[in-house]
Amino acid sequence: MKSVTLVNFMSRLGGETTTPLGPLYIATVFKEEGWYVDFRDYQLRHQNVLSEENIVDFLSDSEDVLGISCLFNTLPFILRSLEVIKAENPEKRIILGGSGPSSVAEKLVTKFPFIDVVVKGEGEKTVREIAQGIPFSQINGIVYRSDGKIVQTPERERIHNLDALPFPAYEKIVLSQYNHAGIITARGCPYHCSFCEVAPLWGHRTVQRSVPNVIKEIKLLYQKGIRKIHINDDTFVLNRKWVLDFCQSLKSENLDITWTCNGRINLMDEDLISKMADSGCEAIQYGIESGSEHVLEMIGKQITIPQIKKVIAATVQYVNTISTFMWGFPFETMGDFFQTVYLMGEVAGMGSKVSLFLLAPTPLSQICREYSDHLRFSEEYVSNLLWDIFDGIPSKEKKEIF
Repeated sequence: MKSVTLVNFMSRLGGETTTPLGPLYIATVFKEEGWYVDFRDYQLRHQNVLSEENIVDFLSDSEDVLGISCLFNTLPFILRSLEVIKAENPEKRIILGGSGPSSVAEKLVTKFPFIDVVVKGEGEKTVREIAQGIPFSQINGIVYRSDGKIVQTPERERIHNLDALPFPAYEKIVLSQYNHAGIITARGCPYHCSFCEVAPLWGHRTVQRSVPNVIKEIKLLYQKGIRKIHINDDTFVLNRKWVLDFCQSLKSENLDITWTCNGRINLMDEDLISKMADSGCEAIQYGIESGSEHVLEMIGKQITIPQIKKVIAATVQYVNTISTFMWGFPFETMGDFFQTVYLMGEVAGMGSKVSLFLLAPTPLSQICREYSDHLRFSEEYVSNLLWDIFDGIPSKEKKEIF
């Protein structure tokens, strides 16, 4: 029997862990193709420190095929560790996937010869063909090395029927180890926020699962003891009719279950919020980003300050509310920043929790493309971010990943 080690390298935020749905979908595909799957989730590792020593130790006994799923922020640490692993095990085939590697696939294979294959975008159909032993040259949606040359195959068409996908391999994890059990009801986002790479990765197109299919997965998780679910969609409320149907269907199941999601200011009103709350929704998070109308327009957010205040005021009446903000835009003035801080105070006064994040440009985002010549890695700021282990990685190596 062929075997593969699949690893989730999404780092924890604030000590919270969530079920790694992406690699669990891939695990199901390998299982269906008759492979033994050794599944590992690094976010459950003690302290979750992304050091080279820890990662190499974590993967020291991995199978001959090693599949890594990660976001862009963990790539620098993973790459250094994979180079060591490949040097010690030249026969090991290393496959990268997830939104991080997808956005810089060709550069990764070009600059880092120990990477054998990068799977771009949705991986279920691509990985199935890899598992079946189909030659790489005949598999769409990958970048690989052949005879010293970098080969990028044609883009793979999006999966249009998400209901046809098998559920994630939940049996490969212990659900009680996670703070949140997540589900995905749709893939993609139609908006063009200039700081985001998720929507470009999906081609600004959304594909939705059916309500019965989602309810079936929720009932499966319920049978496994789950009573709280986070809907991992980047924007859960894109299709109002779908959301209302979902709320009605979930309520009719009479399950003792609560759920949380990401909303969007310009798509919400009190009627929708109340129906979501009535079906078990207990928290909604909004990406507000800025308190400056100028910045909101520049980043293509398509929301206004009056809209923000109205929706937050309505939301806090029904559910816990989280408002996230961002600073550090290249066109942002101190005046803009002060307006953001002021709005944070206002929405906090209404009853919303608030969080402020530093802009982190990623390769597919419009901001990264437009300002790439001005991006610099500062040891002063990097060392103060979430990952102290950036220390010791030369700035040149960090920049190469772009």
